[in-house]
Amino acid sequence: MTLYRKHAQGPAIKGDFTLSYDNIEQYHRMAQQMDDEVRWTKNLINLRNKLDHPEENTDSLYTPEYLARRIAKLEAMRPITEDTKEHIRVTQELTELQKEINKTTPLVFDKVEGQNPEHHERMSELNDKWNALEEQRNNIYGRKYPELKEHLPKIYYMILEGVDMDTVNSCFNKMKSVLSGSLTSEEAANRLMKESETKYNLPKTLYDPIRANGKK
Repeated sequence: MTLYRKHAQGPAIKGDFTLSYDNIEQYHRMAQQMDDEVRWTKNLINLRNKLDHPEENTDSLYTPEYLARRIAKLEAMRPITEDTKEHIRVTQELTELQKEINKTTPLVFDKVEGQNPEHHERMSELNDKWNALEEQRNNIYGRKYPELKEHLPKIYYMILEGVDMDTVNSCFNKMKSVLSGSLTSEEAANRLMKESETKYNLPKTLYDPIRANGKK
């Protein structure tokens, strides 16, 4: 189960917090900063893996010298705090764990090997480790972006799971239009659904059950 499905799926829960035209820019900046950090960490780990495991590197562009320069440039972009170190460690462990999951999954679904309970036990162990590490990532970013996690959890978990930031920016822009009175909430929701259909080539009937007009 993804962190979003575990913590943010379903209708929004109304609390004391109110998103307003006065504070929405602050939350939009938080979201962009969080996304920058998530992507920076993934890029850094990807480059470090290429440098540490040259046998897996199939692109001649990525020479050790080139990778070292890229890594140094990335590391100079932001301070390496204790939280940053912890996030790098956890994300690195998730990267390595994903390799083990990729090896084990075909065995679980194989007609012959799938009858071996050891493969299923191994997959269960890997899934438990994955969920625990994901919750560690959640805790790290929850400490760094507590307001975003508490008040806009759907946005927070979308970013944590690596959603296309264009989608998040579009959500904020539509919310700003609603707060300014230039769009109704129904118009904003329908435009977001239309953008999603177009961008990802989704069936035009996908969102019919939740559109403003309901079922056709």
